[in-house]
Formats: sequence, structure tokens, C-alpha cells
Amino acid sequence: MKKSGMNDAGTISMPPVAEDIERAVIGVLLNNLSEFETYLDLFDETMFYGNNCRIIFSTIFSLWKKDERVDLLAVHEHMKASGLIEMVGGSEAFWGITSDCFSTANMKYWSDVLKDKKRLREIAILSRQIQLEIEKGNTDSKELLNRLQEGADNIGGEQTSSGVKKISDCIQPTMSIIEKRSQSKTGITGIPTGFPLLDKATAGWQPGSYIVLAAQTKAGKSALGLSFALTAASAGYTTVIYSLEMTETEITERSIAYESQVETAAVHYKPLVQAEWTRISDACQKIHDLPLYLDSTPGLNITELSAKAKRMKQKHDISFAIVDYMQLMGGTGELSRQLQVENISRGLKRLAMSLGIPIIGISQFSRPIKGQEKKRPILSDLRDSGAIEQDANVVIFIHDPEEDRKREHLTALHIPERDIPMEELREIIIAANRQGPTIDMLARWQGYFYRFSNPC
Repeated sequence: MKKSGMNDAGTISMPPVAEDIERAVIGVLLNNLSEFETYLDLFDETMFYGNNCRIIFSTIFSLWKKDERVDLLAVHEHMKASGLIEMVGGSEAFWGITSDCFSTANMKYWSDVLKDKKRLREIAILSRQIQLEIEKGNTDSKELLNRLQEGADNIGGEQTSSGVKKISDCIQPTMSIIEKRSQSKTGITGIPTGFPLLDKATAGWQPGSYIVLAAQTKAGKSALGLSFALTAASAGYTTVIYSLEMTETEITERSIAYESQVETAAVHYKPLVQAEWTRISDACQKIHDLPLYLDSTPGLNITELSAKAKRMKQKHDISFAIVDYMQLMGGTGELSRQLQVENISRGLKRLAMSLGIPIIGISQFSRPIKGQEKKRPILSDLRDSGAIEQDANVVIFIHDPEEDRKREHLTALHIPERDIPMEELREIIIAANRQGPTIDMLARWQGYFYRFSNPC
């Protein structure tokens, strides 16, 4: 194996490479072409630095992908016809590799070595790119750190998700979910939402799902997002809230009000009685022990947020994330705000799938036309981008309907109208749901406690 190092200019004098192992792998593949598919999980074209080995592997893969005949003669003839044989040193060099016979027993070890060399090369390239940016002087340290983190996360093409799987490998884990659901009294297989009807429609927030929660301004969407976060954290799921609208202090105060059911804003206007202080103290103790993290960094873009979330996954193994809210996130160079929001939405979808956790992205509606404030919301009301509804696994709306509609809900639930003030009733609408039904449900909104709850 050749050794690598850095010259005085800071460039790589010899990239990390294991030429002998690359040749051995190709030798094994050429002598065992009928078993080529067996090794697809171990090797890919990018792992071969040597031009000869990379070309031969690419040729074998191309024939296999087209479902054509894959044997020594077919590979040789294909390379000859396409002019590739001369690029590997001619037919003599090709047949010379086939004469190198090694045991297939070493293939997993060789795969690990080649992956490591590939990562080292990518680390060297990433380091040089960052160095060049510093030399140009046109980026700040915050941006460089995020680019460095994002590049490090992508090195080697390794993601948190497991990539391609044969369906036979998916049957057992899927059956485990089905069995868990059938044996559960609640039917919840994911993270509980705190609302039985919502749990029934979604089976809880599912891993890898991207959920959009949308409403008009001042409709309580941040409060409902906080309710989801506190419910998840109370059930033991490590949760993070990325708030681009509120400080950590504001979120904490809302959490205390939610748990204590004391109007904490009243602290600014009148003294609290002892019973209220006791409830606040109890709420603080409960919140103190929750696996709940807050991040109120202003103006995050999707690259920065993704880097933060990946670090949180590595450090704290987060199970659930909430982003409040998308329209306050910064762009990453797109020309229009619509394209920026599309990129943010797709980035959140990719992040949820990559980390294998549910992510709720809170979104605003477009400003309603005067006189249509009570109109039932539809998917096209999502602000700035139709891509949001296309990306989402679940879309949830908060709606303040007419009183007649509220009475319909109360009647269906057998709740006397006198029990709940009409102004506190809201509809939670599941407008889109890829894995289950779309429903309308009634919730109670106590704005002074920043609290959404079941009406009964």
C-alpha cells in the first residue's frame, strides 16, 4: 500500500489508497461473476481509486444492471467494444487480473479497508475545500463550521438510514409493528400525540415522518406544537424544539403555564396566591426532569438546522423534533421565497427520513381574504409553497369554525354546550394523511395557559 502525505502547499501528495486490495477485489469478482450480486452491499464504484479497477467494476455493474449476460468473456467483449479495454492497459492486463486468485473469505475485510481509504480521501478533499474558502476570505466561521459538519456527515455516503433493502429483510420489522399495534390497547406504535382521535388516525408520530402543522397567525400553532413536544417528552421520548420565533425563556414560561394551568402572564399584573405558586413549583419540577431541549437560534437555514439536528441525534439520540416555524427560516441562495420554502420543506422531509425520527414543521397560512377568516382551510392555503403538502406525510390544520359547527362536534361527543365556552373550541383537521384517514376533531384552546387539550 502506498503512503499518503501533505506537501508544503497543503495539497495531497498521494491520496490514501490500497491498490493491492483493489486489484484483489476485482480479481475475486472476475473469478466469481455468478455471485456478483452477493457483493453489491460491500462495494460500489466510488470505493476504487485505481482507474483500472474502477472501470472494470463499473462495466460488471452496468452489465448486471441491464440484466445482460455477466461472465468473463462478456465483460471483456463489452470493454473491447466500448474502447475501455485500452484504458485498463489492454486485453493482456485484463486477463492478468483474472489470474490473481484470492479467497472470497476476505471480501468483508477488504470492503472495510476500501471504505476507510475512501473516507480518508473525502476528508482530505473536504479539508482542502474549507482551507481554500478561508484563503479566499469570503465566508464566515459559522458558515464554514456548518459546511464542515454537513460534509463530515455525508463522507463515505453513509446516512443514518440504512439505504436499499430487499423486501424480505423488511417483513420481520414490519410484522413487529403490526403485532405491536394489534396488541396495544391504544393502537399507538409511534410517539403519542396527546389526543386519542389523532393517535387513532396516525398510530402516533411515526419514525421518518414529516408532519406539517399549519394555521393562521395567532391561532395557537406554536402552542399546539409545544403540547405535542411536552406529551412526547413526558412519555420518555427525547425531543427538541427549534424555535425561530420565541426565546428559550418564552417557551419555558409557556411550558410552565401549560403544566400548572396558571396564567403566568398575570405575574406582571397581580400577585399569585399560594396555591398557584404551588402548582407552578410542581410544574417546574416535572418540566425539569423532561428530556426536552430548546434551540432558539434566529434565522437558521435548512443546512444549519440539519447540521444541528444531526449533532443532537449523535449526542442525545433525539426521537422527535419540532421546527417553529418554516417561513422564518433563512434561504440558501434561492432566487424566490417560494423556492426557499420548497427547499426548506424538502430538507425537513429528507432530515426526518435520514434521522429516522418524526419532524413537525409548523407553517403559516396565506393571509385570508377579508370576510373569509372563518372559511374552512384547504391544502392550497399553505403559505409560499405547494411543495409543503406534497412532501408531508401528515398535514394538520387548526381552525376556529362557526358556532354551528362547534355545536355539531359537542353533540357528537355528548358534551353539554354549557360545559365549555364556545370561544375556547377549535377544530383540529387532518387534511392529508398518507398512512390513515383524514378526520376533523374537537379540541379545547385555553390561550391564557397556552394549552390545547381534549374537550372532555
